[in-house]
Amino acid sequence: MKNKLTKITILLFLILIFIKKDIMYYTIYNTTLIWFKNIVPNLFPMFIISSLIIESKLIYNLCNILGKTFSKIFKTSKYGIFVFLLSLISGSPSNAKYIKDLKDNNLITKEEGNKLLIFTTNYNPLLIISLLNLYLNKQTSYKILLIIVLSNIIVGIINRNEKIKILNNKNINKNIDISNIIKNTMDTLLMILGTLIFFNLIINILPTFNPLLKNIINGLLEITTALSSLKYININYTLKVLLSLVYLSFGGLSIHIQIKSIFTDTNYKLFFKSRLLTLIISMFLFLLFHSMKLL
Repeated sequence: MKNKLTKITILLFLILIFIKKDIMYYTIYNTTLIWFKNIVPNLFPMFIISSLIIESKLIYNLCNILGKTFSKIFKTSKYGIFVFLLSLISGSPSNAKYIKDLKDNNLITKEEGNKLLIFTTNYNPLLIISLLNLYLNKQTSYKILLIIVLSNIIVGIINRNEKIKILNNKNINKNIDISNIIKNTMDTLLMILGTLIFFNLIINILPTFNPLLKNIINGLLEITTALSSLKYININYTLKVLLSLVYLSFGGLSIHIQIKSIFTDTNYKLFFKSRLLTLIISMFLFLLFHSMKLL
């Protein structure tokens, strides 16, 4: 039954694509343009720099200075601080790329990678603030971003006793390979583009629902599209804040798939549970901030 339903869904999707060719062309063009103008300039240099930090062995010096307190709080290796700090700058799915690089260089295990993954799913602040500012004031936008970061930190602390093996590798056995770094970076960026196009196609070719219902469905699939379209939904300000938090806390299936594609050792069940826990915590913080008239 499940197999038949999957086949029927795929056939319907193909039929809709052929029926709505103009929408398909527009979606591919527009998504590629957004990817090129917003995602590539933000992520390309960060991916290159992070790879150079690891392969030049500079990561040892940085994590020795910054990682000790972090490792005590979250019970990870000192390299966890590297992923966490970069995730605050470049967001997700970049965190999966940094985790993969650490694992590939035998600095962390896949179990530690999964532990780091559950509380480093942050967002590029420049991109998210620009989207939130379309329909919220700046103060509220910054507070939403703060709630997401705090929720992730709390999830990390809750899961701090998740047992992992901490490696003691102090030697990266390879030289800097710029061509390979660039290739890996472009492979990751193209995978992100493909995922964005796929989910935006689903969103745009689906029949038009009630605007609010369609926005919620969009938010569960691809958050940037949902956030940008919230500007046009006729609902009160508080509900817009709440929906923004829901979308950012869960992350959207597009980001989930991007993370799973980059870090192939992802324990998706654990990651999915962490997103639901982040959602619950962010709702609690929202109510707390709202009751104190801070949001």
